Amino acid sequence: KIKAMVVRGSGKTEVADPQGFGTLVKRQLDAIMSSPNAKALSQHGSAHLTQMVMGMGDMPVRNWSGEIWQEGADALSGPAIVEKILVKRTGCYACPIRCKGIVHVDEGSIQVAEGPGPEYETLGSLGTLLYHGNLAGVAKANELCNRLGLDTISTGSTIAWAIEAFQSGVLGLSETDGINLDWGSTPAILQTIETIGLRRGSLGELLCAGSGRAAQQLGHGSEAYAMQVKGLDLPMHSPRVFHGLGLAYAVLPNGASHTLGGFTTRGSEDSVEHWVEATLVSMRCAVVNSSAIFCNYTMGRPVLQNLAEILASATGESFTDQKLQAFADRVYLLRYVFNLRAGLRPTANVLPTRVVDQMQERDPRWAADWPRVIPAFYKALGFDPQGYPTETTLRAAGLEDVIATVRQVR
Repeated sequence: KIKAMVVRGSGKTEVADPQGFGTLVKRQLDAIMSSPNAKALSQHGSAHLTQMVMGMGDMPVRNWSGEIWQEGADALSGPAIVEKILVKRTGCYACPIRCKGIVHVDEGSIQVAEGPGPEYETLGSLGTLLYHGNLAGVAKANELCNRLGLDTISTGSTIAWAIEAFQSGVLGLSETDGINLDWGSTPAILQTIETIGLRRGSLGELLCAGSGRAAQQLGHGSEAYAMQVKGLDLPMHSPRVFHGLGLAYAVLPNGASHTLGGFTTRGSEDSVEHWVEATLVSMRCAVVNSSAIFCNYTMGRPVLQNLAEILASATGESFTDQKLQAFADRVYLLRYVFNLRAGLRPTANVLPTRVVDQMQERDPRWAADWPRVIPAFYKALGFDPQGYPTETTLRAAGLEDVIATVRQVR
């Protein structure tokens, strides 16, 4: 029943090349301080994105309906947070950006104690995704999730699924324990969050494992409303804008994630194969960035060469971009084979139809080209056409010990 372990050290962290490491840190710090994105983060946190990305069609609305709801984004924007609920900004130790917002709400029935405020993903998942433009209500929903130990993306996405199922008549009042699920209803959203967190009643039992499991249990076509891959609900960025996210969401072993690359777009002259390779590069960089525990905001969009230089100066070991690429591929292969052993097959590498349809509406090329994307990814990583890593690929990665697992599951 242990939820966490806290370790405090008393020693000093040593680096192999203090002078070289200091030079690289200063180079990165100079890049941060001159970056418009870093300045926006310092002023408005990740909420500085809401208005811009909504206009791009990147921020999902009403369970990925395809709408653009600028009024909602304005109500949940960085400037709105600063004006109405922000107390102060803080951040991680020694961070030059300090993007974390501390908020407080005192609006009648909505009371939020001073504490962490909603970030961009939460403003989407508990805001625009639910057609919910009440900033105080989103802050309260965020606080509830924090206190109940719920992920805000999956919680918001699961509630969006429930609202759409309720509105379409698939889910009735008997299944919701009398909660009238409606778009933008702050009371219904807050009550449902508590119901999920406490696993209370029929609705709590249905929703507690996420939208994918709930849709599987309910059936009646509700699977179409579950915006998830491998059980993980989609983050608040759309593949119709950042095409690489469509690939990343589909093939990442943990399901749809926005933290492991994919923020790429396909140029008008790009072949599927060239764009897939560029997206794979972004995914490799993100794996190294995450494994080294670098912040996505302070590193920006890292390149392997820069990461290699920083790691080498800190550890004294030899790192090259080729070595890091091999490391990233090995990490992916291990996670992929773990999924195979757990019962997930390559057929799970698929995007929700609604998302693919929106990609095709924005760029008609995807109607013919999307079916070629996953096979091109398999080929680039050394998989067979059916989506299984070949023995040659596994041996080259030093993973001979998992070859038998792949043989068994084919």
